[in-house]
Amino acid sequence: MISTYSDLRDPCHIWERAYTDLDNVDCTFPLSSGTICKTGCREQQGRKQQVERHLIDAALCSSVSRSVVAPLERLKLLSMVNLNYTKDGLPATFAKIWNEDGITGFFRGNLLNVVSIAPTKVVEYLVYTCLEDFMKNKNDRNVGDKEKMLMGSIATMSGTFVSHPIDTVRTALAVQVNGAQKGILKTTQAILDRKGLWGLYQGVIPNMIRVAPYAAINFVLYDELKKWYHRRTGPGGELGLLSSIFCGVLSGAAAQVALYPLETVQRHLQAHAAEKSSLAYQNMFDALRIIIQDGGVSALYAGLLPSTLKLVPAAAVSILVYEALQRKGEYKHYRVK
Repeated sequence: MISTYSDLRDPCHIWERAYTDLDNVDCTFPLSSGTICKTGCREQQGRKQQVERHLIDAALCSSVSRSVVAPLERLKLLSMVNLNYTKDGLPATFAKIWNEDGITGFFRGNLLNVVSIAPTKVVEYLVYTCLEDFMKNKNDRNVGDKEKMLMGSIATMSGTFVSHPIDTVRTALAVQVNGAQKGILKTTQAILDRKGLWGLYQGVIPNMIRVAPYAAINFVLYDELKKWYHRRTGPGGELGLLSSIFCGVLSGAAAQVALYPLETVQRHLQAHAAEKSSLAYQNMFDALRIIIQDGGVSALYAGLLPSTLKLVPAAAVSILVYEALQRKGEYKHYRVK
């Protein structure tokens, strides 16, 4: 099934989509792309320089995108973990955040969210490259599409695992309210005091479980939307900026909704890692049971509205920043398909 999708046949098309960062999960796999696509790009020119440029550009796109939607991201996390705080709706919650912390309250935890980008993408690239070299040496042939999908999943999970401790502190920091703010160092120390080093990996299992299917759902649906677009407009044309955003948002939204309960469980586990509370989740299944018991099945989808609202600006900003970096760069990247 996967081998029929055109995006998978050309590493360049997949590589460039890494610039679209939705919901803190890459829409694509970090394929090693020292080679540039045959359609108008140079072959094997400046591999190291291009890799470094890709990692820097991808980090910049994600950093700007995440910062723009940081207020909605914090509102999502608060809604997931603290329904009482957000029970009066989005406008009232925004006003409450403003009254407590001013403008900085909307960006609580965003610094760590941005810091986590670089190690994630570097590890993804390194793991994928090692797997790619291993497969080529083992089979003495080009890597197939299904193998690329598997290697991409492993690479993405590796990057996510490495950056998970940063994300745990970020989540615990973002859900602090009512003057309970401790800052990055104090929050990290609180987690270590309560649960030791393993406390930084609270929620890692549901996080790992959702990474691979998120990318797969997004990948397949994005390709189907491209095919639908070309059936309506005719073959051969480029997707265009607005159409790229449209397809990216729809595919990202579908993947998000399908796997949202897993993230809810993950965030509860991470948030409670730093709290002195009588509530103690034994594992992800226990957390799932308690969440449903306290708030019903709908509690698994708490925060879905702000999470969905941020998809459009996140995709738009990522692509616009990518286009700006492309025009300003020393070499031309391939255009967004």
